[in-house]
Amino acid sequence: MAQQYAVRMLRESMTEATGGAPLPETAEDWARFTFSDETLLSIRENAGPFEITVDSLGRPEMLHAYIEYLCSALETRSMHVQCLPVCQLGMLIAKLAGKDDALVSVYHLKLAELCDALLLRGACTLHETLAGPLDLSAVEETQGRLEVKRADALRTGGHPPEEVSTSKSLRPLALRDYWLARGAYLARRGALSAAAALLQETVVHAHAHGDTETEAWAYLYLAKCASSGNKPVDALRLQLRGQTCAGDVAYWGENLRDFSKDKLATRDGQLSAKDSLLTALKLLRNRLVLAGRGESLDTKMVMADLHVELSNVLQVEMRHMRDLGEKPDALFEGAVRAVSEAITILRSCGGGSMHLVKALLSLASLMYKDPSAARDPRPALKTIRSVIDEAEMLAEEILAMACEDFVNPLRSSLPAARLLAAVKNAKAGCLLELANAERAFETYDLQQNRPEFPTMQGADASAVLAFLDDSVPETFDPALGAAEQAVVAASEAVNLDTKSDGSVDSLYLLGDALLAVYGTQVKNKAWTEPPPPPTPPASVKGGDDAEAEAVDAEGKVDEAGEGEEDKNENEHPDETEISQDSCVEESAAAEDDNAVAHPEFAPQLTKTRAIRALEQSIEVGLKTARYDAVSKAAMCLARAYGSAEHGNAAAALALSQSCRVANTQLSIFVSAADDQDIEALLIRNKRLMESTLCDPAASKHGAALLSRLDSSSQAWRTVQIEPRECLATPPSLPEDLSVFSVQWITERGDDAFLAITSHSADASRAGAHVARADAAQLAAALSLVKNFRVSVEKQATNAAVPDGFSVTSGWGEVRNAVEFVLAPILSAWKSFLGGEGAKGKKIVLLVDQILSPLPLEALEFLANAAAVSRDFSLHILLKRLADAGSKGDVSPSGMTYLVDLREEDTGDDGVIPTKFAAMKERFGAAWHGALGNSNDGVPGDGECQRVVSGARGGLIYFGHGRFLSYVPPPVLACLDLTQCRVALLACDTFTNAARATQRRLDARRTERETRLEDAYETATLLSTRGVGTIILPVMPCTAFTNARTITTLLTANEALDADATPVDVASAVWKADAPKRAGETPGEAPENEDAGAGADARDVTEKPPYRRYVVWGLPSIKIRA
Repeated sequence: MAQQYAVRMLRESMTEATGGAPLPETAEDWARFTFSDETLLSIRENAGPFEITVDSLGRPEMLHAYIEYLCSALETRSMHVQCLPVCQLGMLIAKLAGKDDALVSVYHLKLAELCDALLLRGACTLHETLAGPLDLSAVEETQGRLEVKRADALRTGGHPPEEVSTSKSLRPLALRDYWLARGAYLARRGALSAAAALLQETVVHAHAHGDTETEAWAYLYLAKCASSGNKPVDALRLQLRGQTCAGDVAYWGENLRDFSKDKLATRDGQLSAKDSLLTALKLLRNRLVLAGRGESLDTKMVMADLHVELSNVLQVEMRHMRDLGEKPDALFEGAVRAVSEAITILRSCGGGSMHLVKALLSLASLMYKDPSAARDPRPALKTIRSVIDEAEMLAEEILAMACEDFVNPLRSSLPAARLLAAVKNAKAGCLLELANAERAFETYDLQQNRPEFPTMQGADASAVLAFLDDSVPETFDPALGAAEQAVVAASEAVNLDTKSDGSVDSLYLLGDALLAVYGTQVKNKAWTEPPPPPTPPASVKGGDDAEAEAVDAEGKVDEAGEGEEDKNENEHPDETEISQDSCVEESAAAEDDNAVAHPEFAPQLTKTRAIRALEQSIEVGLKTARYDAVSKAAMCLARAYGSAEHGNAAAALALSQSCRVANTQLSIFVSAADDQDIEALLIRNKRLMESTLCDPAASKHGAALLSRLDSSSQAWRTVQIEPRECLATPPSLPEDLSVFSVQWITERGDDAFLAITSHSADASRAGAHVARADAAQLAAALSLVKNFRVSVEKQATNAAVPDGFSVTSGWGEVRNAVEFVLAPILSAWKSFLGGEGAKGKKIVLLVDQILSPLPLEALEFLANAAAVSRDFSLHILLKRLADAGSKGDVSPSGMTYLVDLREEDTGDDGVIPTKFAAMKERFGAAWHGALGNSNDGVPGDGECQRVVSGARGGLIYFGHGRFLSYVPPPVLACLDLTQCRVALLACDTFTNAARATQRRLDARRTERETRLEDAYETATLLSTRGVGTIILPVMPCTAFTNARTITTLLTANEALDADATPVDVASAVWKADAPKRAGETPGEAPENEDAGAGADARDVTEKPPYRRYVVWGLPSIKIRA
């Protein structure tokens, strides 16, 4: 009602002044409307009921506060469009009656925020510009301090400074109010330094004038700046200061929400955050008893928000308990009670607010995490669907209210429309989970619904049961199934999200739902295992002869016919109960439309529509860097192509892996960087702005941050994926390089799959295959590898090892476990290698993080390859290959070194200093670096940083322990290492002293900090900082083997003939690190390697049965003079 009166007053005043000229009608017109000088002059001349003066306003001193309260209430109900004319009226009154430029600027900032919520970028930029400069000027600072002096003088009885004017205007906007509005606006848009300067002056000015409410809000936004700057402790301190000041209930609600989030960001802050929220809720309940009607409504809204925040805190505790292997049933029940209480409170407030819809969505999301879920998830999913249905009904009512009068919802991106789209997406996701569960339990339901039929005890009833199953007539349900309903919901979400990057999720869900519908209509699986490679010629002899015979035998079995397959299916009846959501099926021939229950979902239409929707999702997601959603969409796209279009399927799977790697590498970099690292803060604030703002680029401050991120953040540039090349087939790879991607995929219903893809410059060699896997087998294999590594490490230091441990037998168990985990894709992998297998080929493995600890290089069919190296994803490998063309080889005389930094290898028997001195004397006195010794002391972090930053060509680390334990991750995370082509980390050797130091350091670190020292994380960090090739051990080594490896790499091209092909790093490491073969005598020197006349006898040691080193990155780089 008040909003309509405000609009009427504005319209009639403008109509009277302009003589009936047309007025703005649409939301876009009101957002871009500005009062010209002629219009203002005409309105000023109005008389009678249309006159705008101080006397005609009634309570002018309360007008600005009332407009703020009105807009806040309208925004709660997603009526942002209706706020536009209200703010325009406030601006008109500020210009005509108040003549207050500061108040006019505040209204421009408010209009800019409204335009951001409506995704009106041009209007947002316009009003931000009209608001004038937002930074604190010297004139304002001087004026503010003079006002502070005047207030102090009045309080102490002195004389105020003469420079300060004592004249008062109508409802003046004090300087501190203006600063607070500007500081809050800048803080939300990432301009933290400018916002902090304004807010600090606001605190001083408000404190001097006794304005505790403004002072409290200033502390709140200062805390937000500290939190955005990754200073949670400072944020908590500022929040506590703000709590000592006064403040309305809205302030306390926002303060306590931020307070709990900042506590969660500190170590062991979950308990204190929960206690703070419980105390605040108790105080608000007491306040509610004595509150009036208006205060009661505000208090209830704040209580509901705090209950939701309490649920979030409990969910964090649930996650920690799961990591510890405990069941968080009590915490889950507490979280559900908290959200349910919030929903009850919001319903008592009359409902119809966006907060209630979001609370319902929070409850639905929480119910997926029920730790006591039954085997059959369908009852729980139906309950979740009922909650989402209620949220959908409320969201539709809110959108209908927001679209009243002159608003065209298809032209304006309303927050209510985006909220409804989020609800539709949640509904589509729930329906897809339900459809997946129905397919998973299809056989079970069929068995439960069989008619009664007597069978003879002890007789095989398989034929009878099969007959009964086949006798069940097929019926078409006139109602849409779960998958079809998901298509409808996702389609509606796409239409509602047309102007937002939220359409990435909607398009992905639409494509996934269409594929689910398509999968129920056709019968043939998409992923068919490729045929085995042809048998190699009889003249070809190698280590894989037996394996080739096995492959040939496997091919003969496949030719036996379908009868044997039917027999195998009967032997494993449980496999038919597994969800087939990820197995897109293709019909061999077009089916008749009349056989489809709903012709609009005909098979020939659904697959094409699904591919188009998924490609659109990928395109939008890559432009907005929504890599999590793009990864899911690319995976669905791969399922849509299947084995029928193996090239496109391989490209889609590679894109999915690239997106996962991009997010993983950013996460590792942010974890490794210092708290105040500029690049990490830029990435953090970008994510923060995306979660709080609708369009960060609409503001010049947000656009400046995004521009700085693109230009200044090397980590961000490294992971970016070029949209035009992401699905290109074939990729731009060298002809002599064979690339295989090995991925672990988890889809709906926690179904696990293994994927193998083949990439090559030859399109005919591309291939893709996805097979079901077992997560329990993978967990067991990872545990076995970890235990084996620890046992070998202990054995090297003469520590106690498990009884009966043997390197040979232990390694055999590890190899068997790896082959057992990868068994679903091994046949396809061998098929992609061709008839000759891996012999003589240079292979690059793109391995997911979860699979990276497995020694994939130990697979028997890779033993005769020319080289096997690793990289993170196809798009990173292609970037390395493109950049390598402009760079030359690495000279062995230009190395930078870090050697025995803690001086742990001392005495006459010190291997590392002795070996390093010999290497330096032989290969180059020009080497520079840092060496730990008693004369110069142990190099500190600053010295290591200086040395590493000066690496040009190659970096050698030769020492004990793990590299990032001696050179902390923050030391490397801020460096530009693009000039460092190769990093050879000759580490992972242990002495008793080194092990004791490592245990002491690990006790001081968090689990996340310790995990950064693993091989994958170490290689990721160095790669993110620009290192092209990283060589590091994945198994315990000795100082002798590390020295020999360094020497082998530096001399790989030393004695080559003039016309010989140079040896690259990957080939040199693969040859030098060859494991002990069966029948090789102990103490035998490495093949084709001369120990040298003056070599230490300890150099010739028994080779282990495993490979120690892995090469990450560019495999073709060469070290030669």
